[in-house]
Amino acid sequence: MRTLRVFAFPAALLVPALGAAQDADILTGKVTGTDGAPVIGARVTAMSIESEITRSVLTDKNGRYMINFPDGGGRFVLRVQMLGMADFVKTVIREDEELLLTNIVLLLA
Repeated sequence: MRTLRVFAFPAALLVPALGAAQDADILTGKVTGTDGAPVIGARVTAMSIESEITRSVLTDKNGRYMINFPDGGGRFVLRVQMLGMADFVKTVIREDEELLLTNIVLLLA
């Protein structure tokens, strides 16, 4: 009779890797004009560099935005657009922080 041996060691190595792959990236901040007033209704778009998935939101009455990427990869291209104002583009990279905070000042076009 044969005995089937199951080794748990390789499976144990995969558990931390799977958990790390599911970390959420949250991009947040405030969009203002040069006068410091909040920019309402600006389109904030974030594209994950790893997955090339794009998500966008509009800023609220306080100029704030929040974009949630359940598995974003930690590196993003952030673009902010508003009619009559110059586009803003920046690469945002997660270091050790949980929230990727980027406050933006839009210039007149």
